[in-house]
Amino acid sequence: MFKQLNSFFKQYISVLCMLMMLVTTANAADIVVSVDRNPVVQNESFKLLFNASESPDNDPDFSPLNEKLKVLNQRKNTKSSWVNGQSSSQITWALDVLAKEAGELVIPSVSFGDDVTAPLKITVVDNAAASTASSTDELFLEVEANTEEAYVQSQILYTVRLYQRVQLEQASLTEPTLENAIVEKLGEDKQYSTQINGVNYSVFERVYAIFPQQSGAINIPPLELTARIVTNERPFQFGSVFNQHRMKTKLISSKGVDVNVLPIPDTFTAAHWLAAKNIHVQQTWSNEELTVPVGEPLTRTLTVLAEGVSSSQLPDLVTEHTSEDIKMYPDQPMLRDQKKVEGVIALREQKVAIIPSKAGEYEIPAISIPWFNTETHQMEMATIPAVTVTAVASMNSVEAGAKLQAAEPVVVEATALVQEKYTGFWMWAAIVLALGWLITIIWMIAQRRNKKSAEGSYTLPKSKKVSLKELRKACVENNAQDAMKALLNWAESQYGTRQINSLNLYINNDLKAEINRLNETLYANKKLVWEGSTLIQLVEENTKYNAVEDITTEPLQALHKI
Repeated sequence: MFKQLNSFFKQYISVLCMLMMLVTTANAADIVVSVDRNPVVQNESFKLLFNASESPDNDPDFSPLNEKLKVLNQRKNTKSSWVNGQSSSQITWALDVLAKEAGELVIPSVSFGDDVTAPLKITVVDNAAASTASSTDELFLEVEANTEEAYVQSQILYTVRLYQRVQLEQASLTEPTLENAIVEKLGEDKQYSTQINGVNYSVFERVYAIFPQQSGAINIPPLELTARIVTNERPFQFGSVFNQHRMKTKLISSKGVDVNVLPIPDTFTAAHWLAAKNIHVQQTWSNEELTVPVGEPLTRTLTVLAEGVSSSQLPDLVTEHTSEDIKMYPDQPMLRDQKKVEGVIALREQKVAIIPSKAGEYEIPAISIPWFNTETHQMEMATIPAVTVTAVASMNSVEAGAKLQAAEPVVVEATALVQEKYTGFWMWAAIVLALGWLITIIWMIAQRRNKKSAEGSYTLPKSKKVSLKELRKACVENNAQDAMKALLNWAESQYGTRQINSLNLYINNDLKAEINRLNETLYANKKLVWEGSTLIQLVEENTKYNAVEDITTEPLQALHKI
């Protein structure tokens, strides 16, 4: 009896398993894979569709697609309907994808839990236009470097141009990335129109400065643009559910650019390597007569402007004086980079307080900056000449000199008094400096009141707003004399200089020409008629577009809504 029951249960379990397998097979979702077109073009997006008439076992796992395809985005849509008392549904997964290689491509199976799709074979056609642009291309990239050879740490200008004759919904452009190089975006991006072989294009242009940090051959890798293009094709049935216009995503690449980076040449014998397009140095003094009472400070301002380098590359300008009767107290240097599309202009400015403790004449030594001219390929020397400062005795000079001498550190043998020694030294030094600066301010105020002439009345830079207002008034009145004064005020408030030669490093050629015309009017042998509308227009444009920027490292922005 027991054997018969055991046999019955085995048969029952076997039949139950078969029924469960039949139910599972009957409930397995039928998922159909298709593409919106075949063949497809490499680096041009197409739609990969997964359609199911009922819910599959689980969410899809699209990771197997990544080996052969680049998935740009994916969406899911469910449509339900009721016809003649019967309900039906359609579930669709739509993926925008790019084929990574040309040739015959097998789209692998995708698992929806226990439900698995069948593989799908498609043909991918090679798109030669992705690397070689012609006038028939609707979208292409052009890149170039301004030189095939550059010296280490010198500037390479790298220009990117995007040509388009189709409407873009959005676009994203990668940025140049190199090892052992500093990359800086320059100026504002440009947009303009051009014509190539009779075909009109809109052009987007961006410029970078690249500073290679080691010699040898380098390759600036290709840039990639991913763009969604509005097409004139009839909308695909599924695509029309999601967008009013037929869209396709296109991936295009530029060519790579090779540059040979040269080492420091043997002809450059200085210790500090500095490769630039041009360098200008100058010095100014708080008292142009170079006379100062004993114990009071005389301020020397040292400035260097360099084209084609960053401010961090500029050397220190301060030198020590050998005489114990004169002390120099340098301030922290001011560093700025102006990033124009023509390249980087670097500024280093440093103020030095010079305080003599005894009456007499003191020679302040010259400052020489050796640099390598990347235009002439020769070593050159930028020099700030030596000057002689005269210290004169005054009623308070004896006491001030004594205080300055007392500030000298005293050598103490006992180790326990080292801390006390330095504390006393810095305290006295701070007192002397504070007194010195106070005396300087009082002296400068007194000097300013004594200078009544129009040419010498300016001591502090006026704000940009005030100087522009004065310049605008002079230009409207066509007053060349007042326009030159206001222009110098504007130059100092904008760029910290009252020298026309230094100002020329910051402004474009049109403004340079207009300033030269103003100079000719002022210094011509005969009276000339001058009209100021062009000058104020160019100055206002320069103020808005070419303001000197502080050193920052900003993330480069991708293109959007070109």
